[in-house]
Amino acid sequence: MRVDELLTEIEPLPYHARCRRLAELRGSAGDPALAELLDGLAAGGHYERSLALFIATAVRDAASLAHVARAIRDPDARLAAQAITLGVRLGLGVEMFGALLDDAPAAVRATAYKAVRRFRRADLAEALIDAVAARWGDTEAAALLPACGEDGARSRLDGLAHAVPNWKAIGRAHPGLLLDYVERRLAEMSESLVQSWWWSRAPGVAAAVRHDPGRVVGLLERHAGTGHLPGALVPKVGVLMDAEPERMLRLLLAPGHRGTLGGLLARRGIRDRIVRLGDDDAAAVARRPGRGPHPPPAAGDVPAEPPGTGLRRGDGRTRPGDRAARRGPPGRPAVHRARA
Repeated sequence: MRVDELLTEIEPLPYHARCRRLAELRGSAGDPALAELLDGLAAGGHYERSLALFIATAVRDAASLAHVARAIRDPDARLAAQAITLGVRLGLGVEMFGALLDDAPAAVRATAYKAVRRFRRADLAEALIDAVAARWGDTEAAALLPACGEDGARSRLDGLAHAVPNWKAIGRAHPGLLLDYVERRLAEMSESLVQSWWWSRAPGVAAAVRHDPGRVVGLLERHAGTGHLPGALVPKVGVLMDAEPERMLRLLLAPGHRGTLGGLLARRGIRDRIVRLGDDDAAAVARRPGRGPHPPPAAGDVPAEPPGTGLRRGDGRTRPGDRAARRGPPGRPAVHRARA
């Protein structure tokens, strides 16, 4: 089929029917006529070249893969990005991307790194990362770390850690490696640097929580005993409490974390977990120093007073001053009223 014949055939078709017709060309896989058709479309404008990529995606024979390899240098940035993503997905070799990344614009390189991470092409990542570091610097090389295999990432993490753009991606791809790195670095670090270092790496630790929550609790006990918990780990407190409830509650009741605990108690899931620990632990939360006024306990709430005072879960009683505390000081308008 010639290019003009194909265009004449599909032009009147609705979009979905047009896609089905192009996909039917997979029946021509290995036919020299298909290679000629792809070459003819590649010589056309944006529309024809986009059709060629669609056909190559459907057919995936040798001629189609060769077309994708050429299309990664398409002058249209959008088509080039599609071809790069498709090439990574379909298993194009290192030689295609090595030459591309040597002189490609930053946007094209970023597309390639994203595709390598998305499709977990460890072979590409490990073959390219050192050349990328030498040509474009550590920041771009570090973008490939999540796609590397465990050994490849481990051998390079220390050297590229200063340039990692996304610790969450490292923690998700290599949770054990990330926790090894954090434990080692925190053990070597002076106390004055720990807090700021924690906050920058915390997204990676948060991504690794489900891999080994007990290990993360241990990190917090040893290296986050004062000040607020790193912000990225606050949403993971429920998972950590499920794994190590007593240790996490003890950590949150420490003087340095009482402010964090106060905020966490606004979450019903945290209150329910504390109540399930038993009356003694719930009472310790209720008696913690610096506790502000609480609304009357309800089902699922931490008791506002120690057990034995008649204020257990769901009894519906209200202490004197509770309603006044919720209304605010006399003469101050309620916060929900419209401003004058």
